[in-house]
Amino acid sequence: MKTAEGRRADEGASRRQTLAPPVYRPKQEKSVRPQAGQPGLLQGRQNTVQPRPAQTHPKGRAVQPSMPAGAPVKSPAAAKPQGNVARHQPAAEQRRDAFSRVIQRRVRIQNIDYDPERSAFRHSDFDVTKIVREATASGFWETLNSTERTNLQSMGTADLTASDVPSLATAIIAHIQGSASRGATLTAVKNQLEHALGRAATVEVSTKEAGVFNTILDECTSRSRTKGGANQVNLAKLPDKTKTCLRSIVTKLTAQHNLLRNIRSYTRAFDGVASSGRASYGLDIVRSAHTNRAGWLPAVAVATPEAALDTAVRAFLTNLAANGTPTEKTDVAGEFPTIATVTAQEFEDSTVAAGIKRQYFNNVFAVKVTSADRVRLAWKRYVTDTSTSYIEFTAADAGGVSRVVWDFVNDRFYICVHYNWVLGYNPFFQVNGLSSTY
Repeated sequence: MKTAEGRRADEGASRRQTLAPPVYRPKQEKSVRPQAGQPGLLQGRQNTVQPRPAQTHPKGRAVQPSMPAGAPVKSPAAAKPQGNVARHQPAAEQRRDAFSRVIQRRVRIQNIDYDPERSAFRHSDFDVTKIVREATASGFWETLNSTERTNLQSMGTADLTASDVPSLATAIIAHIQGSASRGATLTAVKNQLEHALGRAATVEVSTKEAGVFNTILDECTSRSRTKGGANQVNLAKLPDKTKTCLRSIVTKLTAQHNLLRNIRSYTRAFDGVASSGRASYGLDIVRSAHTNRAGWLPAVAVATPEAALDTAVRAFLTNLAANGTPTEKTDVAGEFPTIATVTAQEFEDSTVAAGIKRQYFNNVFAVKVTSADRVRLAWKRYVTDTSTSYIEFTAADAGGVSRVVWDFVNDRFYICVHYNWVLGYNPFFQVNGLSSTY
């Protein structure tokens, strides 16, 4: 006869056999402690538990691997999520989860870059927790009173949009200041907040490119986070490969401009070349116009003598039609039946007799257009976007610099590393110390 203890053991074994076959239990993984401020992680003790796949009961019920035999089985819908679920979410979903918990509104810098393929601007949205963390660790925090500190720490309710870091700093000060009288005090230390915002800014750049950017930034005579005002750096402080690239571009550009300034070139070297193609003719370094839609470079007005030249060419043709040789009169009448609407470009691109074109370039163009304006006019005609004064050149083997941008109105050169936005700084560096090209 079995004892009571023996009967209980037999009954327990029977219940285990009827509930489920032996269940495989994977080895318990070590707990992982999240990094401070790491987005997308569930908070509290759950972070130390790793999720494990559920096993399937022969009858279709889900059973947790660690569930002891004989324990009640919960349906999947009722089961409480375990472990650091966020670790197994896609990165984009983790960011959205973190965003929904921390940022109720939007803190954004608009138009940090323009994507011509999508015809759309890129923006930079800030994680408010990073702004708060960086600001509280800066000298700006020391200037705040208790109300302003509370307002800063509750910035998750803010909806702020700005064009660059300095204007965003101004908006934040207006949002958190305890009273209007505090504005001047906080503005006096706004540069500390700008540094904090730069550290909190979202950066989509490789480590290598960020390294190139920071190397040049360290050599700048002045730094800027403002749109319309590039960082300033001297040519002598740039890496050797960057200097070599820039000097090569200047040499080629100077030779081209010497042709454009010489009136004889228009009926010789540029004979048969369209008026919009003279500036780039024969140059293998030209990429395209740079539209400056994001506004990081200075806005430059492009003034050329085009309108005056249009008026002058009409007067020239009117005189030929009345006083020219019979051949000239016939040629003018055949090419330009309505002289009153003819433009200088239309005349220069026409198939009118070479002798008539020589008269125009020697007696009209040479008088109306100065030597320097011949260069500006040629590049203005090259540019399809009438609002820009910038030309992009290919930067070959330039020490990590990817683009050279030239302002043809003021003969200024800028460099950048794939237009990357690093630490909230203006992506462009104006290079000082290069020779003029015209």
